[in-house]
Amino acid sequence: MYRLVAKGTIEEKIFELAGKKRELVGAVLNEDVGGAKKLTKGDLEELFKFDA
Repeated sequence: MYRLVAKGTIEEKIFELAGKKRELVGAVLNEDVGGAKKLTKGDLEELFKFDA
């Protein structure tokens, strides 16, 4: 499956953010004990960032 996303659009930003969030969740779920402790402050800020 292919997805065409125009550069510089809101759709591109949503696509990038979804990928970053997917990576963070995967890292937390796949780590051994204490996986959540490896998240940095920047990771958490990116995860919960809201751009109005």
